[in-house]
Amino acid sequence: MAYIVTTFKKAIFFSCFLFIGISKSDMVPFINIYVHGTQQWWLKTILNPWTWYSPEGICSVKDLSDNSAIKQDALRIHRIDPLNFNIDHYYTFGWPGNLSLDVRKESGKKLYEETKALLQSYKIKYGRYPHVRFVGFSHGGNVVLHALEYLPFFEEKVVLEAVLLVSPVQKITAPYLNSPYLDSSYVICTEYDLIQKLDFYNYQGKYYFSGQFFENAPKNCTQAVLEINNKTLDHTDFMHSCMMHIPMILKHTKSLDSKIPFKINSEIDKKNYQSFDVLRINVQDPGFIYSALLYLGYSLYGKRNDTYGYKSIKKNNFHYDWLNLKLFYVH
Repeated sequence: MAYIVTTFKKAIFFSCFLFIGISKSDMVPFINIYVHGTQQWWLKTILNPWTWYSPEGICSVKDLSDNSAIKQDALRIHRIDPLNFNIDHYYTFGWPGNLSLDVRKESGKKLYEETKALLQSYKIKYGRYPHVRFVGFSHGGNVVLHALEYLPFFEEKVVLEAVLLVSPVQKITAPYLNSPYLDSSYVICTEYDLIQKLDFYNYQGKYYFSGQFFENAPKNCTQAVLEINNKTLDHTDFMHSCMMHIPMILKHTKSLDSKIPFKINSEIDKKNYQSFDVLRINVQDPGFIYSALLYLGYSLYGKRNDTYGYKSIKKNNFHYDWLNLKLFYVH
């Protein structure tokens, strides 16, 4: 009888050991890599680089200055969704930021190579590859698309997601969204964004304005128009002010099948209007500050309206109560 009890205890011990081991391997983190947009020389001169920009290449967001608006974005969305946006596994990718196709293409290759190296380090530590989410703002989204050109990372499957925020859609990079190695993608825009459309480019001997949405998006791509408090947004609103809503938007949009028709002009010389089915998302956020002229600085740094119980982002004084926000959809 004593032998049976001893054997039973050993079985429980080894079962617990195996369970702990399996749990540890299952808890491979979801890494996020944020890619900034265009950084022209005059913008770098006017704005504080320690606040705005990350070092070139992949860098842990925790290594950025405490004054970094990108770091503050990462901290607040970590509080909202620590499982999918954990600050310990949140990175930035810095690139020169020139308004140049060649620079974006070269940066995309570098993003691919450095992400591959990062994945290998996680494989050594956790025994398997993590899920990867690229988040590209403006032309940072096109840097992400150029990186997709070089997929796959390895023979072994790597779950990959791409989030493109007000990224100028161009025929040069649009096909990369259909990569068979991309598991899901989100294209989030505002309804009237002149900055997104103004990048004029040449493709196969014809000139085009950039678009907002992808004409031949794959089935695993969700495209959406974002509004806050029933108002359309500006390009700069997506830099920091809207970042806090990304986790909630990604969580819910896939479950929705109600979409609205949204017309865009994809070819300027023929005025060829096509109808696209995209989601319209309206977030009720009383603390949101729009990028109007007098409040541009507040929007660019993602600051909140203290009147509604939200503290501005200053060191660790930021407070966010998700229950005060309601996310709903307008059909």
